[in-house]
Amino acid sequence: RDLVIGMKVVQADGRVVKSGGQVVKNVSGYDMAKLHIGSIGTLGVIAEVSFKLTPLPRQESTILAAFDSAQAGHSTAMAIFNSDVMPLSLTAFDANANRLGEVVDVQGASFLAIRLGGRPRTLARFERETLKLCNHGGPLSVEKIDGVNAGDLWRKLTDFGWRRDLRPAITARVAVLPTRVVDVAGDIGETEELDVAVVSQTGYGMSQVCWFGDPNAPPGLARKVLERARDAVRKLEGTLIVERCPVETKADFDVWDDGGGPMKIMRGLKEQYDPRGIINPGRFIGRI
Repeated sequence: RDLVIGMKVVQADGRVVKSGGQVVKNVSGYDMAKLHIGSIGTLGVIAEVSFKLTPLPRQESTILAAFDSAQAGHSTAMAIFNSDVMPLSLTAFDANANRLGEVVDVQGASFLAIRLGGRPRTLARFERETLKLCNHGGPLSVEKIDGVNAGDLWRKLTDFGWRRDLRPAITARVAVLPTRVVDVAGDIGETEELDVAVVSQTGYGMSQVCWFGDPNAPPGLARKVLERARDAVRKLEGTLIVERCPVETKADFDVWDDGGGPMKIMRGLKEQYDPRGIINPGRFIGRI
């Protein structure tokens, strides 16, 4: 989303509207791209997009740290996030995610994977600072991973929850303040029927929460789990969006967290851009 600098959109009345540009220096005016990216096709059909590109880092490395508690891992992640280190990725995952996804053969209650990149001297400095911060957090183990092993680790984390051989019964995307990420798993908690696993992008406050169990479990169970999880997330002043659940559950459960105050604005935008409701109707928050 943040790399889009230009867009062409077909509106409900057939008009083609352009915003932004094809190079950064020519981009000006309102950032209409974010409006359309976040509307899931309910305000117009995106026909063309221009992206800002950045060069790949000359070298990369990955540091993996294991901790005996979620709080220790989270504190270390926040220390790295607030430092001079600029990681390409900063991902935390719990013991269930590690066990079910077979991510790494390391023991621990919480894990932190830090992907670094840059010119050789810059990368070396990032590595030293990251290792120092990890060791300061009292880890069970810290190791540097390169090459094929690093690629395998990041592939497993990226694909977690979407692999054909490891499909959760329910998947949700949770957004909270970065300082509250550590509370997500603890507040949602386990259920007797399903195991919960969490993979988080700590710096962004985003967590992928997966419940594993019988895929043919009754829809009532999924609704019960999601209602409890959404209540817990709202107490953290966050939002929960359901990415996967039984089809029957979607019939009477809003997979999008209700917009609260912004709903009035969103309905106004829908009325302005698509007054007849012909583009992707009923697909987004509040069935707009």
